[in-house]
Amino acid sequence: EILQQLIDEHVGNKHVEKVEDTNREVRNNLDIDKEILQGKRIPRMRIKKTNNHIYASIIDDYKKHILCFTCSRDPNLASILGTYINKKTNRVINDGKSIKSAWEIGKIIGKKALNKGIYRVKFDRGIYKYKDKIEALAEGARAIGLIL
Repeated sequence: EILQQLIDEHVGNKHVEKVEDTNREVRNNLDIDKEILQGKRIPRMRIKKTNNHIYASIIDDYKKHILCFTCSRDPNLASILGTYINKKTNRVINDGKSIKSAWEIGKIIGKKALNKGIYRVKFDRGIYKYKDKIEALAEGARAIGLIL
């Protein structure tokens, strides 16, 4: 009887440890830590633009790493953004110049953030004024449900 009880306890403990280990593995696979998910630290959305392209990234300043990133240079976005041919190099390039492309980039970064569990970010526009492409990117992210 006692032996059977000890065996049952031992088997039960192994099962509990196994469940805890899998939970720990799942927790380690998350890119976002608990404090960001609980809202104690808010990541920031950093915007950069050039004459031809626009870049958006969501950064955790505490750990100093990028949580998600998208830009108009991504070849997978050619069907969404449209393309044009560069006159100097004769290469096909994604069109990142337009306000429509900034809106689409905002929607894409918003989807990526929501998929990772980020619902609220600080909007870091840098030196750029809040108009045209920057405003379109922010409104595109808000349209998906991201809180800026």
